[in-house]
Amino acid sequence: MTGFWETVSRMNETRRVHTATLLQDGPVLVAGGNGLDVGPTRSIAEIFDPFERITTVYNVRNCCKLAG
Repeated sequence: MTGFWETVSRMNETRRVHTATLLQDGPVLVAGGNGLDVGPTRSIAEIFDPFERITTVYNVRNCCKLAG
């Protein structure tokens, strides 16, 4: 860690009012929220792996979508 912000990977969907959770082994789970247009809740969750610097997309079932 350098103590500085840097762009390493773009998310697949623009989000606001979402949750970002640091997982125990290092990746970050980003889920919920909506876009800049205050539309429906986002339909995918994303896990960012800081070691590989990649984002993996996961579909979210409709019953489980909430804004963070």
